[in-house]
Amino acid sequence: MIEAPGHGKDIGDGLCAIIKEFLRKCFRMVGTPEADKFDERGKFNPATTLGDPKAGETAIFSKLCADKLREGFKPKVGGKEMNSKRIDNAKVKSYTFERYDEEDVTHRSTKKEVRWLTARGDGLMNQYNMRADPDLGIGYIALRRAPCVCAPCLEQLKKPWVPSEPKTQQPRYARNTECALWPVFEGANDWKVVQLVDAKGAGDAAEDDFDDGELVLATRTDAVCACIEEGKVGALDAKGDDDGYYLVQWTSAPYGAPEDMTLTDFTPPVQVKQGDMLIDGTYFNAVQGVRFWYTPAVDLTLTAPARFVVRADVEMHQPGPEVKLPKASKKVKKEMLAKGAVRVDATDHEKIMEELRRRDALDAGWS
Repeated sequence: MIEAPGHGKDIGDGLCAIIKEFLRKCFRMVGTPEADKFDERGKFNPATTLGDPKAGETAIFSKLCADKLREGFKPKVGGKEMNSKRIDNAKVKSYTFERYDEEDVTHRSTKKEVRWLTARGDGLMNQYNMRADPDLGIGYIALRRAPCVCAPCLEQLKKPWVPSEPKTQQPRYARNTECALWPVFEGANDWKVVQLVDAKGAGDAAEDDFDDGELVLATRTDAVCACIEEGKVGALDAKGDDDGYYLVQWTSAPYGAPEDMTLTDFTPPVQVKQGDMLIDGTYFNAVQGVRFWYTPAVDLTLTAPARFVVRADVEMHQPGPEVKLPKASKKVKKEMLAKGAVRVDATDHEKIMEELRRRDALDAGWS
């Protein structure tokens, strides 16, 4: 079983079965050559769709599938189309079907091999459950011998990522003695985190890796843009800054650049192309000599590429009984209170730093 949470594929993959059943019914052959590509019942007519081989006419089966899915695919429950209430409550709101030719696949020559970060166990060929977790970062996956969807295993995979812990010691992938398969395997089915590295003689793997980094960054940008809300505080990648990021209060929703632009709020200036996603905001100033404390600078505005955003919503704490002011002189504390100083949440800080480390591994995103 292959899982890719956050990439559109998780434990269940029932949608593909529904699509195959839909196409199977469509592609039942009918003996009416005069019919259109699909007859009034939606059934496939090979006489008009596949063309005449004697005349050199051919058809591409994948294109036929994509065309039919775009024309009329609607998920059904119990053989009936979903009603409006069920559609409103569905997790998937719409379907887009794309088709790719062989030349569209850019990573055909990429070859990887596994580098074991912990005990090798019983070998790669005996691992039948692979999990590409976004929190592991690009180039890392989790393996175990047998898939298991018992309640304790599913609950374990919901455990939050702990930024301060290494990949191999995350609670999400720790030994689970509550697993239904524990009496059978007794530890032989533990998760193992491995790294995918270039195989010997991989050819143009380096170029493919760069493309992978760009793709991951683009995917993360799309996810971040969906979470940005005007008025909230977020974090921008800021290489060269002491903490590695800037805190910014969003003053707009993400929007496309109206034309090719040069953003001069950064050193060196950043070039963006028409259509690239941008975001506006106002800076927070770091309190000198005091970590994690910031004051809003409402007059200091910026426009930044959305790909620089490393966290869309950062929790900030006002000083009070639960959040004490830092050790500093009375003058500094008085000035902090006067300027509305706030403290960045420690957990959010760790998550931001974890994301920055991931981006450093991608080696893309600051260009």
